[in-house]
Amino acid sequence: MVPFPAQGHLNQLLHLSRLISAYNIPVHFLGYENHIRQAKHRVHGWDTITTSNSIHFHEFPAPKFHVSPNSKLMATTTASSVESRSEIVTNQIHASVGLHEPVSLILHELSRKARRLIVVHDVLKASSVQDIRTLSNTEAYVFHSTSCFTTFVHTAGKNLPQLVPTDSQLLKLDLPIPDNCFSPDFVSFIRKQIASCQNLLSGHIYDTCKDVEGKFFELVKLLFPEKFQWALGPLIPVVFPERNSSNVDRHKCLEWLDKQAPNSVILVSFGTSVSLSEEQIKELAIGLEQRQYKFIWVLRDADRDNEGDSTSRDERRVYLPKGYEEMVKARGIVVRDWAPPIGDSGALVNRWISKPLRMEFMHRKHQYGSSNSSLANALRSTM
Repeated sequence: MVPFPAQGHLNQLLHLSRLISAYNIPVHFLGYENHIRQAKHRVHGWDTITTSNSIHFHEFPAPKFHVSPNSKLMATTTASSVESRSEIVTNQIHASVGLHEPVSLILHELSRKARRLIVVHDVLKASSVQDIRTLSNTEAYVFHSTSCFTTFVHTAGKNLPQLVPTDSQLLKLDLPIPDNCFSPDFVSFIRKQIASCQNLLSGHIYDTCKDVEGKFFELVKLLFPEKFQWALGPLIPVVFPERNSSNVDRHKCLEWLDKQAPNSVILVSFGTSVSLSEEQIKELAIGLEQRQYKFIWVLRDADRDNEGDSTSRDERRVYLPKGYEEMVKARGIVVRDWAPPIGDSGALVNRWISKPLRMEFMHRKHQYGSSNSSLANALRSTM
């Protein structure tokens, strides 16, 4: 297993590792020590310690970034979230490229010992496993952490009209292209990774299932007709607790959700690769307070290299306006720690969450150049 160093990629491949190891197949999970530590620290639904005999972790020394996610930029009160995200993505790219040599050494070692070696790598990690072309007993499979819908739309691009029926609803939508979703450097990186793995791979693996994405799974198969295609998801364990059961370990936000009416709560979360400036946090807080919606706000900085290290205390405290949490406590809750996955509540969460909050400024500067001061007004109009 060769994951891309970001939470949504690490976590899914770790769960796939557990699934495969359950069939008594030895699994080797490769990555930098800080990223593997982070994945273990956040894993949901099982204990990585109990699977240590079937999942072998190969932890390489953490890379030395030219610009660290803990840099001064991340702690400033005015730094743009676009800038902070770009900085983190740059580090992730450097981390991916730097794994080529250590991964190659492990692959050659395992290839000599195994009759057959299967390499499952993230679609963004093709450059790290390119040496498999020299190993005769090795096969490579690309893992897609995104949905089949996203994979199909982004890969099809301008060829979309030729791949779907003329009356397809897809043709009526203003679907985003990668160039409008990511920074130019990251788009270039994605395309290079995809291009470099086309002649290496034997098939594709998706974290989805046919019950959810059957139509798009069939469409994405049209893009790679000569390759194996598997829909093996959802990989994250889903727990359905008894309605009246008591669970002392249940997260406070889930306890709070239990008390809310169906379809009444907005979830505000910007993932693990975005750090908001204090000005942005203030404007978002104003928008949530004035709109009078019930909400859960996951408020935390972007991922840090030392996540899961009990000896580390290097963390920026994200401050809200004075008295804010007390003022909104009747209809909102702020979660600062690592929030549980949606699956922890099973399908019941879908009854509570009205809709996710779409904030495009997080990933790329808004096409109209909106300033932070307009964020509160934009939030009110969006909701």
